[in-house]
Amino acid sequence: MSFKLISVMITLTVLCASALGQDTAKDWCKMGLDLANQGKFNESIAAANEAIKLDPTFANPWNVKGFALAALGKYNESIKALNTAIQLDPNFSLPWLNRANSLIEVGRYDEAIVSANKAIELGVKGGYAWRYKGNALLKLGKYDESIEAYNKAIELFPDEATQWFNKGKALQALNRTTEANEAFAKANELGYTG
Repeated sequence: MSFKLISVMITLTVLCASALGQDTAKDWCKMGLDLANQGKFNESIAAANEAIKLDPTFANPWNVKGFALAALGKYNESIKALNTAIQLDPNFSLPWLNRANSLIEVGRYDEAIVSANKAIELGVKGGYAWRYKGNALLKLGKYDESIEAYNKAIELFPDEATQWFNKGKALQALNRTTEANEAFAKANELGYTG
């Protein structure tokens, strides 16, 4: 029996065992989100697909699927799923947020900024939209603007090491060495591992 077939059988077994009581698209979507939060991304996608089968107009399982695909490094597939979520509910902030991250991973920085801005406009909680915006601006060489975005992300989540590190990179690119070193030190203090 091939490894791929065994993997599929294990996934189906896990889904079948945990599917007891999963009757609605919302139930399957919640299960997909729970699985994604446990790092079980293939199972998360399978659960999201079950939700989509039951209600293809429900945006949230498309978002869960897009998030899980991105976690597996399947960014173009992620973007497609997230685009569907956005088409179904353009006022749902999370697909915009997740789409910004996937767009950065495939080098589509201007589009990532648009997505991050839309997530911010829609009131997504936390600093991730600001961090993703900063990441895209950093990749575009817009260092001052990226620092502004990272500062906003830091204001919202001061204990998030990655945004401190990325702010340090932007400061370093502007030859603001002392400030860059301070940002890197803060990132290390917060446990940044790269």
